[in-house]
Amino acid sequence: MKIVAKSRFVQGSPAKLRRILDSAKSKNLFEVQNKLKFMISFKAKLLLKALNSAIASAKEKGLDEDSLKLTEFRIDQGPTYKRLRIRSRGRTDTIRRKTSHIAVILEGEKEGRKESRGAKS
Repeated sequence: MKIVAKSRFVQGSPAKLRRILDSAKSKNLFEVQNKLKFMISFKAKLLLKALNSAIASAKEKGLDEDSLKLTEFRIDQGPTYKRLRIRSRGRTDTIRRKTSHIAVILEGEKEGRKESRGAKS
């Protein structure tokens, strides 16, 4: 069963969030969770929040926590907020505040299910 958790309009550029995610890449879901937990960056906390949300959704749907696999961790570009900063001699500079959309996709088995799918009981 697939579980999708999305965190949208997160303040932070996608390039910086992807750099943090690449340093925490692993096949094991709980290794990724531990690496993000002990990173100092504020943006790592945003990624961890999205991951914890997906794990909590999986538990709520009755999936076994040990069978969860991280299928996809995607960071897409969100809208850019434009602000003006006043400068000298009547000029302005544009400040671009980039946002991101984070999507976490997990896959797992129901808790009472057997591992062998072909066997009939």
